[in-house]
Amino acid sequence: MSGSPPTVYEQHWNETWYSFHRALRSPDEFNAFVWLFRLARGFAGYVYFKSGAYKVGTHRWWRSVVPAFGIGLICAVVLSYYWTLRPVIIQRWCCPLNRGPDAPCEDKGCRWSSFHDLFVFYLGMIIVFHYLSACFQSPGVALAARYNELESTQDVPEGLVWDSLDSRGGCCCFGPKIDVAMEKKRVARYQEGKLSKLKASTNSFPDVEWTKCKKCNITRPPRCHHCSVCNRCILRFDHHCVWLNNCIGQNNYRSFLLTLFSLTTGCWYGVLMLWFPFYEPLKAQVQQHGWHFLYENKTGFLNLPPPGTLLKGLYTTGLEPEIVIKLVFPLLASVGLLQAVFLSYHIRYLVLARTTLEYKIILERQYLALVERNEICPTPHNPFDQGWMNNVKDVLGPIPLLVLLPLPVAADPESRGDPKKAA
Repeated sequence: MSGSPPTVYEQHWNETWYSFHRALRSPDEFNAFVWLFRLARGFAGYVYFKSGAYKVGTHRWWRSVVPAFGIGLICAVVLSYYWTLRPVIIQRWCCPLNRGPDAPCEDKGCRWSSFHDLFVFYLGMIIVFHYLSACFQSPGVALAARYNELESTQDVPEGLVWDSLDSRGGCCCFGPKIDVAMEKKRVARYQEGKLSKLKASTNSFPDVEWTKCKKCNITRPPRCHHCSVCNRCILRFDHHCVWLNNCIGQNNYRSFLLTLFSLTTGCWYGVLMLWFPFYEPLKAQVQQHGWHFLYENKTGFLNLPPPGTLLKGLYTTGLEPEIVIKLVFPLLASVGLLQAVFLSYHIRYLVLARTTLEYKIILERQYLALVERNEICPTPHNPFDQGWMNNVKDVLGPIPLLVLLPLPVAADPESRGDPKKAA
């Protein structure tokens, strides 16, 4: 509903409320958690409309600011290493453990300090590169009828643009450009390639047939779905990512996957570097003062000063390394754990040649079969599965080591469905 008229919020709340009453009277199973979420979301939209806050346009611009926040957070963590944490790391890795407390410590000739300096810069660069690539790349779009009538990108009239405010990629006021010729070529390759010759079996999913999108008024290729957020039909639609302000599809799934991988690697590398500088003072504090969750009397968990003092120190004298470690370490650990979970799911999807949406549909069908008919529904055959090795090459490219370099590798739909070409 990001680009919808304000009256849609009121209509959505009314429909949600009526559906809630029907669900209460229905003999079907009532999921309280699902309805709490739906009611809260609908009521928030209703209050947003009635309060007049929609006039500011928050429902349009907030999504486009999220990637800037993510990039800023990544850069802040990387810069905190060079500005504040580097002496702590050098002391841990380059100084003798049995030196006196007043003995100076220098990193002259220490190979570990050079390694950490270069590796932190490399991780920060590779994360930002893949993050921006996934954010600004086209996910692969089956163009709507008004775009299909155009011959080239130069013919795109004013107003028919992929605006970042409409969650169609990009950040803030910078949006990606429409490459009409390339988008048409991606769709045409489905007809030219072996996908057009695939035949569906009795128990296969996803479907290999072309479908009709009533919203875009086009006939779209297999595995192409309409995104309700950015209002486009996305080739090999996976999901719409709020953090990237873009859909994840055939053309930018590689960048998205490498963003998850590099971000997970960077977070856990930081956790390993900061584990002892974080754990040892915390252990001594708990032994001396006991366990306190809050920082009341400055003896609580993490022993952090109040937020006002933190902001004042940040803009004046700077923060002490101990405070920066207590701020950065929990952030890296929590984000690293969350990204590791997401990465594990997408590695599974990558190996099985599935998408997030397809896997969700399969789980819903199996759940309904178990609840309604009390039978176990087997996992359907995937006609697009070429074997795990070819599935990986199909997304990441034929040369695996290129994932370590900040280089764009375009998806090649011509090889899909043909193991010999994919190899």
